[in-house]
Amino acid sequence: LNIAPASQIALRVAARDVFYSDYTLGADPVDHAPFLDAAVVRSTYRGARVVYFGFELRDVASDAWNRQVVRVLTRNAALWAAGETVASLAAWPNGYRSAAVIAQDVEASFANARHALDSLDAMGVRSTFFVTSNLAKDHRRLTRAMLAAGEVATHSENHALLGGSPFERQLERLESTRRDLGDLLQQDVYGLRPPEEQFDVETMRAWLAAGGAYLLGANDTRCASPELLRLKGDTLVLLPRAFADDFAAAGPDYRRAPHLVTRIMRADVRRAKAVHGLYVLSYH
Repeated sequence: LNIAPASQIALRVAARDVFYSDYTLGADPVDHAPFLDAAVVRSTYRGARVVYFGFELRDVASDAWNRQVVRVLTRNAALWAAGETVASLAAWPNGYRSAAVIAQDVEASFANARHALDSLDAMGVRSTFFVTSNLAKDHRRLTRAMLAAGEVATHSENHALLGGSPFERQLERLESTRRDLGDLLQQDVYGLRPPEEQFDVETMRAWLAAGGAYLLGANDTRCASPELLRLKGDTLVLLPRAFADDFAAAGPDYRRAPHLVTRIMRADVRRAKAVHGLYVLSYH
């Protein structure tokens, strides 16, 4: 939600339902002002429900999308204050406040995944390996070792882009890669990471039709938690990569010093924990 530079209403509380942030979900007050913290807070006062907006509603950017969002926001606030349940956030299981996924794209230089297997095994950490099935068939033993170390999912059959192609073509490709990996592993695969994170509605529909269940990819930092996307009577789980992958962290020409890459990724972990979200360590 874009708020025009104007007179934000001073508000600072320990807990908030909506916070000010930059496009990377950094939970920062507006212009780092010490008296601004929460964008929206809900609470009770003498038994009555209260919703407080930390910005002037008339200062929301005037384009149609932002206006529609603020209409929904104010409608939901009024319904909540009236005691009407419209939606709720599901908590992480077992009392956890956030979660993490380690995901490797195994494509070119396929055999390098052996180094990841050794490191993960030494740490006792499980991982998901998104493999291109044409190369997986040439590295059968290594692919089966990945399954023993966690989960094997598909990165398509040949790393060609999916989104933009007709539904029938995408379905054909996704059925093929899922069938080949199923034959190799002797069990079904359910996850898809589209090549270059490029996908569309037809990709999601085709993956469900092929028997898949979830997709991992960037969601324009819309949120940092798993989403349930309704698609013509079915539901797809989207695991969003809301923070930097190894390419982004390594910087232009991948020349950023290792200690700086470490600093960037640790900061992303802190942000994911701050917003109770999902941190995806995505690397190649």
